Amino acid sequence: MNKDSKIIVSDEFVKAYKLFNVIKLDLSNLSRQELLLLLVVAVDVFSEENSVVIDNFRPFQSEINIILDLLSDKDIDDPDLLNLANLTNEKYIDTSKIEDSLGNDLPKPLTNNEAIEMRRTIGIDKLI
Repeated sequence: MNKDSKIIVSDEFVKAYKLFNVIKLDLSNLSRQELLLLLVVAVDVFSEENSVVIDNFRPFQSEINIILDLLSDKDIDDPDLLNLANLTNEKYIDTSKIEDSLGNDLPKPLTNNEAIEMRRTIGIDKLI
């Protein structure tokens, strides 16, 4: 997962990240480290006012609490979160060091309006 202080993520991670505020996701295919990394990114970039985001957070409340403890400078003992921070050589997890398998940075997240439009497109595609 690490190359020159970069965190290389799977295609499944990138897909989940792109759709996090669009549809309810099954995140069971992600490793625990990738799940935690996705949640760290999601806490940072997605609006908690979006019901889809809340639905995607809901099954991982204990993990979210640990992440919030980390962000609040509290001591944590979760080995996966500590390992992610160590991978970026930072006290916190530096999400700017995340790359996909081709070495690309993560794309900008969809705005709420773009997410709504994508939801409509997905819904129409299912009907056709």
